[in-house]
This record gives sequence, C-alpha cells and structure tokens, in this order.
Amino acid sequence: MEVSGYALGEGVIAEKLAEVYDGFDLNANARWRSVLRLASRFNNKKRMTSAASCASIAQGIFAGLRKWSEIDDNRSKLVLLDNKDLEYLEAACLLHNIGLVTGKKGYHKQSYHIIMNGEHLHGYSTEEVKLIALLARHHRKKHLQLDHHSLNDFTNEMKQKFRVLCTIIRLSAVLKQYQILNSHDIELSHSLEGFKLVVRDTSGGNIDQSIPAAIDVELRKELDHFENVFEQKLSVVVLSSSSG
Repeated sequence: MEVSGYALGEGVIAEKLAEVYDGFDLNANARWRSVLRLASRFNNKKRMTSAASCASIAQGIFAGLRKWSEIDDNRSKLVLLDNKDLEYLEAACLLHNIGLVTGKKGYHKQSYHIIMNGEHLHGYSTEEVKLIALLARHHRKKHLQLDHHSLNDFTNEMKQKFRVLCTIIRLSAVLKQYQILNSHDIELSHSLEGFKLVVRDTSGGNIDQSIPAAIDVELRKELDHFENVFEQKLSVVVLSSSSG
C-alpha cells in the first residue's frame, strides 16, 4: 500500500504532475492555507485588513528589488530573490500582528511565539518557520544584527535573505498606516540617484499629500535603515490622481 499525504483523488493527480513538471510545488496550497488559517484564527477583520495591506505593499517593494537584483551587476548587499522568498515575506506580513490578541505591548514578540509554537504552519521546514517567525518579530522596534544568536542556525545566504526581507516588512509595516495605500498604489523603481517608491492615490478624491508626522518619523528611520542595508538612498513620493 502506497500512502499519500494528499486527498485520494486530487493527490494522485498532483503527484503525477510533480513527476512531469519541474518546479511543480506539491505543498504550496497546504502551506498557504495554514498561513491563512493561523492569521484568521488570531486576527479580527480589521487586523486582517491591515495585515493584507502590509502584504500588498511588501509585494510592490519586493518586485522592484527583485528586478534590480537580477539586472544590476554592481549590487553588493542583495542576494537573488525568488518566489519562495516572496512567500516567506507575504506569510510574515499576514502573521506579523497576530500577537495583538494579547494586547499591543510587545505584540511582535507574541506573534513570534505563536508562529514558533503549536505547529500551526504546515509544509514548511523548521528553518522556514523560524524565518517567518523572526520576520514577524522584527517588523518593528530593534533591528536584529546578523551575528545575533537567533540566526546561528541559518546559513550565510539565509541570513542575508532575512536582512533583505526584514527591511521590506519593516518599511511596509510603516507605510500601511498611510490609509490611501492599496495593492495597486505602489511602485519601486531604480535610477542613478537611487530607489524611488511612488505611492499613488487612485480614489479620485482630494487628499493631503503630506504623510502624517508620527508616521513620517518612523518612516525616516526605516529609510535610513534601507540605505544602510542596500547602500542606496530611497525616496518616497506620494501622488494623488489629480496631481498627474
């Protein structure tokens, strides 16, 4: 008797596809379902919306950095990014605020403990679960140094990926507080002057083009950190549909 970890009907088809097509990921749906299940278990509707906004912003930043990493021969601080890295980032974004179920104080630490304990995430290796948990924990407050004992089990490549992904989720977590953002509003481009993150309001309304002061303070800190990681400046430009 041959045992399949998948549904009897669909599992046979999925396993045959995996034999024929290189790169066919048998566990992709199981992994993502477990992420969504964990996020919805600890988040109410408002926090789920916030988490989804964070993930959408992160996708836009990730896409711009990935494109740059593939064509810029002078990059020195960025490892090549792939679809699995985007999956880790999106999972961390959806789970970064689940610790709020116990209150705001230290919620990022609670998010880490929930992800790490209880075997909630399925289809991920132990290293992948830890990466997602660390990204959730360090989306705010102190920056984690690469020589920290939490990263001792990671390879050098994984440490560099953590550094890049952590920079993205921290920036996304700040920008999500700017309420006009949605998945179509953000684009990261690169030029000789550095990176430019363009935020567009597509609602058609007249909005204040300035970022609120409290968010601006946090944003400036993350822009400085971005420059430290990538050795490139990052500017943020906010445009409304009426500003052209």
